[in-house]
Amino acid sequence: MAIAVGDAGHDTGESSLEDLIHRAAELKGELVAFGQSARFDRWLTPLLLEAAGPERRLDETEAIRIIDHFILLYRLPDGSTVVDRFVTGRRDLTEAERELLLGWRDPPPPRSPRPRSNW
Repeated sequence: MAIAVGDAGHDTGESSLEDLIHRAAELKGELVAFGQSARFDRWLTPLLLEAAGPERRLDETEAIRIIDHFILLYRLPDGSTVVDRFVTGRRDLTEAERELLLGWRDPPPPRSPRPRSNW
């Protein structure tokens, strides 16, 4: 995905990196709210309850991981994901925003361990 990034101090008609990061954060918040809405409750709640175990305890980090996985990768009965439905329903998104959102489905490449120094 190519997004034009201009200098923050120059009016080039392109977004600054700061603007793009801000917009990505806005979209992520909207996507998470959409994924946690009542329309998806019947699929998300069982995932959270299972992770919480019999003690019904779930730390914030694990809850975020489960919600992110659900929104980006979990296949709903029709084969789509929550992010697919979000993008489809949002006619106001630019092509770059659609690419950004759908790109979040792709897991990051595995990180190679840092070589240990004998120093």
